[in-house]
Amino acid sequence: MPTATFRVGGTEILHEDRRRSLANLADDLQALSIECHLDYRPPDPGKRGVTWYEVLGIYLGTKALEGLTGYAVNALAEQTLGRVISWAKDRLRRHETNRPQSITIYGPDNQRVLTVLIRSPEQIEITDHTSAPNDGGSHPQHADGGWTPPE
Repeated sequence: MPTATFRVGGTEILHEDRRRSLANLADDLQALSIECHLDYRPPDPGKRGVTWYEVLGIYLGTKALEGLTGYAVNALAEQTLGRVISWAKDRLRRHETNRPQSITIYGPDNQRVLTVLIRSPEQIEITDHTSAPNDGGSHPQHADGGWTPPE
């Protein structure tokens, strides 16, 4: 069974409303048969900071990591991405948060697979870290699938 570990850390204090929201995302992912866990470490005293974005790392794996091929990781990441985008857009629409969302999905090797920046329900930028046109680098991709040219 695939697993997803939600990592919230750094300088963020995980308040109860954010915990509930993450539980809702876990419910959405469990519909895809993904077992979810929360990995949270409160910041060290005096190390609290403020970021404009709410940041979330989602680490995908399986109980038998060696059985998950690159293709399977990408397929699982894409399925997860769809649920994550819907969850984040709904949070913004319901005014659960007014902060943009930065969510990175990692594979079993702890390498980035996809990153999504959701500034508003209409403004979404996806970066695929596994493939890119011609140069092997990763470039932002808009929700409509068009590549954003590198700067």
